[in-house]
Amino acid sequence: MKKYFERLRSTLGPTYDLIRDAHPGRQDIEFCRRILKIMEELGELSEAYLNASSENNYKNKTYADVREELTDMVILVIDMAATRLPGEEHMAQKEFEGMQLDILHKKIAKWNTIKHKIK
Repeated sequence: MKKYFERLRSTLGPTYDLIRDAHPGRQDIEFCRRILKIMEELGELSEAYLNASSENNYKNKTYADVREELTDMVILVIDMAATRLPGEEHMAQKEFEGMQLDILHKKIAKWNTIKHKIK
């Protein structure tokens, strides 16, 4: 499990930094707007998948379109994760990132538990 988290950190760390640095002026007041934007992107992802996986693909969507919409969602979610919520403004950057990493570890452990129950 430790190697998994090390690999995740080495992969997501630079991605997280790139997205965080691309939007340095983020404000928590925009958080609600980004939730709505995720919903919009989810609709676009659904549309792309439904069309790409359908024999009646009248919009000529491909799985490359599905991948593109997934990437839009990942960018938005990581951008939101880099946003400090009320009560987190006082945290130093390392403390903030450590908190996020702790939550990520807990959620992945939960997913692993659920995955084993489904089998």
